[in-house]
Amino acid sequence: MSATPALPHLAIATATVDLFRVPDQPLYVVGTLDTGVTVLSQQYRALNLVWGLVSSGRVRTDRDEDAVESIAIVGGGFAGLTVAAGLTKKESNAKITIFERRDTLLPLQQGSDSRWLHPHIYDWPLEGSESSSAALPILNWTAARASDVVVQVLRGWQSLLRSYPDRTDQDGGRRLRIFCNTHHLQIASAPSAGGQAEIEWVGEPRDPANPANPLAGVWESIGLTEKFDVVILTVGFGLERGRQTSYWRNETFAQPQLGQARMTYIVSGAGDGAMIDLFRLRIAQYRQDRILAELFAGRDRLLARLRELDRQSRDDRAVNLFELFDAVWSDDGLADDTRAVRVALQNRLRHDTSVVLHVRQARFAGLFDRGRVSFQNRLLAFLLFRVGGFQPSTDSLSRLRAEHGVPPERVIKRHGTDRKRVLQDILSVDLHSVLDAAFDGGNLLRQPDVLRWSGGFFDYPGPVPPSDANDTQRARWRREYLPSPTQAIAAAFCSAVVGYLAHDHPNDSRLRVTFHRTLLIGGEEVLQQCCEYDGVGLDNTAPNTAGRTFEANHATIGAAYVLRQVLRTRAGAENETIIRDMTKLQLNDSSRKMARSVQSIAAIPVIGQTHQADAEAPTETVVGVLYLDSGQMSYFSDEDRMTTLVTMTQQFATRLSSFANTAAGRVVNNAFWRGTTEIEPLTLAADQATLETLKAAPQQPPLAKNVSQINFDLSDFEGVEG
Repeated sequence: MSATPALPHLAIATATVDLFRVPDQPLYVVGTLDTGVTVLSQQYRALNLVWGLVSSGRVRTDRDEDAVESIAIVGGGFAGLTVAAGLTKKESNAKITIFERRDTLLPLQQGSDSRWLHPHIYDWPLEGSESSSAALPILNWTAARASDVVVQVLRGWQSLLRSYPDRTDQDGGRRLRIFCNTHHLQIASAPSAGGQAEIEWVGEPRDPANPANPLAGVWESIGLTEKFDVVILTVGFGLERGRQTSYWRNETFAQPQLGQARMTYIVSGAGDGAMIDLFRLRIAQYRQDRILAELFAGRDRLLARLRELDRQSRDDRAVNLFELFDAVWSDDGLADDTRAVRVALQNRLRHDTSVVLHVRQARFAGLFDRGRVSFQNRLLAFLLFRVGGFQPSTDSLSRLRAEHGVPPERVIKRHGTDRKRVLQDILSVDLHSVLDAAFDGGNLLRQPDVLRWSGGFFDYPGPVPPSDANDTQRARWRREYLPSPTQAIAAAFCSAVVGYLAHDHPNDSRLRVTFHRTLLIGGEEVLQQCCEYDGVGLDNTAPNTAGRTFEANHATIGAAYVLRQVLRTRAGAENETIIRDMTKLQLNDSSRKMARSVQSIAAIPVIGQTHQADAEAPTETVVGVLYLDSGQMSYFSDEDRMTTLVTMTQQFATRLSSFANTAAGRVVNNAFWRGTTEIEPLTLAADQATLETLKAAPQQPPLAKNVSQINFDLSDFEGVEG
């Protein structure tokens, strides 16, 4: 059974749940009326809600068969599927039913080959916005065509269900159900606070592991009425107003014309969708992430200025970015960079299209004083306007069509969706006023799309790590996303270290080496194991441990991280006293118990050193820790051996800044997603003076200059961040 969360943690979790809940109803709404509308922001909200529900105890995980809850998830898009995956991964004590009104899950993006999805690019120019991986612990995906992202996520869903087969039982007591083509679905209000909501629906039962297939091979709709303890509305944002073809349907706007004369299009709208279609029509080979890299790579001073403008616009939504952009492109000190960007964009203009942008604002600059459009799209629209890439107009669509001879099929309307209508269609009339009151109070409009869960939260059952978990469970839990290039680099380095040590280490005594990186998860730093243990005398059947996360102030690696010192056990230290130190340092909170064979330990932190333009002294942070243990007593007390190990680690640290310079150019060391977070300084889990065996070594920690993180991953192009 899981322990009860501490009160401060419980209060934060409860407050998070309140951001999603319709007051006095068992209804929760995920992001429908919020401003961040990317796939990743919806997944963040979904997992934040699951974190809050589980951590607050609103959804139980105690496996009490007499207290099984019924949970309905209305909407089978990215948010709904992520909620279901999170509840499943946390082993919630619930029967989960997913309702989707269309023919399969993730219906909008299925088969959408003309739209590109990138997890972080809408945060550009924040550091980390170029990272191509969503870096999610569940249903992770990397930048690709929308149709390919669907494939990635559904594969993740199927893999998850294979690990939890009880969720797909085919008998009457199955714990997971999916209904598609639910053309009739009505939710009635709960009769009293804390009561159940009733749902009436007609839909087709589907195979949970393969939602495109019928359950038990029978393509029949059924009508049911059931009561649910929790109803989570993940209905998304709806389709575009009017009869305009959906943003997610395939078209050929971005492709060159085949033999036709230059064609004129009308794009009507002032949001991100309209801007994307404008760019696709006017910029050759346009893609959100690629164009930014091609225009701004290597222009550090200009990028720094743009980041400052981005901060201004986030802090004060009343600022007019058009005027701020104009000031930057008029700055003589940046003239070389701004001129080069303008010329590069001008050279990328298509010559087989022209576009009239139909807007309501008489002045195009007026579109820039609202926060509805992402920073990067406003910047690109400004630049495209400056090079004469389109013509803004407030004339009526009919007049514009007549003037430019534009047929209906070349008029693209991006006027947004009726978000509230999506909810009202499935709620009984008496719930409309309840929902209106919740929205009017602003409660459901401020759901954070930055992750709130702690490191490894979705890789153990229950609200907190169970204290009775065995070593096999602890060896596999608390994992977070680990990029393959990072894992390969760490494994190669650890193999080299083992190669050096193996020549004089007894073959009948165990030696282990691994490397951890500092990882940002929400508002905390954790240490993540970057590769499997390498060494001598290891059990080949040992569980895979790469990707695990640990509190950054626990155990030997946490001590090296907090103290920023090379640490080792003193000469003559015995296993019994080492274990006492590990108990003080709370090793077992997130890891296996110290093996009885361990007689000597060492940890070498790598200090990342970066220079800020406006700071006199460089910024120093621990970016990684090399960990070693041996069954040979006093093995790491040898000064020559430790000096060589630190020298090897220093060489590794020196090369960190150049590992991305590969011949193929496909590797980047991006900053962590969502930018850097102010982290409270950690204190060691135990008073250093009370430790009996773990002492500082005389060697200085290795320095990695111009490195602020170890986050090597794959990319299609040269990153702007360097």
